Amino acid sequence: MKFWSITGSLPSKKINVQFLSWRLIFYEFCKNNRVACGINSEEMMAPLSKKLFREIHEMQMQTGRMLRNMSFTRMIKLESGSWQPPVDIYESDEEITVYCDLAGVSKDSLELMVAEDQLHISGRRQLPKPQSIVCIHQLEIELGPFERTVALPTRVDVEQVSSLYLDGILIVSLKKRKVENQIIVRIEVGG
Repeated sequence: MKFWSITGSLPSKKINVQFLSWRLIFYEFCKNNRVACGINSEEMMAPLSKKLFREIHEMQMQTGRMLRNMSFTRMIKLESGSWQPPVDIYESDEEITVYCDLAGVSKDSLELMVAEDQLHISGRRQLPKPQSIVCIHQLEIELGPFERTVALPTRVDVEQVSSLYLDGILIVSLKKRKVENQIIVRIEVGG
């Protein structure tokens, strides 16, 4: 069980983080630092005010989005200059389903390679160029070649793979490889 000491103007309390949510820790911190947290004394009169929890929930949602967009594989600059599309992987009893966000990618430029334990997706995204550009205000859409290799959570049958490209989402269904029959080996005692 871990205890964390929270410093600041909190009276050096040890808080059991395992049983205490971060929202209550944030509330304790804000109660003792009203100016720093931007919470006036009227809001502090209702300790569990709906407004405070709504703001904390919104902060949690924004932080989650930010962390998802900053996944480790997307933070690494690739030497080839290509980009990596986001991928979701789901597993059922019989198959693995991979969803890949490829908005604006032509179906003809896509290439899939499947091994027993990984899936490799590559292709190219090219958007039509505007006729006349005076100024570019924002560039966020990745263009050019891309590659993405994902490790599959279990071995798959490479002969039973199907794919569908629908509304910019590539859906790849991979049947799990059947487990070979197991046999029981009897151990004899030598004498």
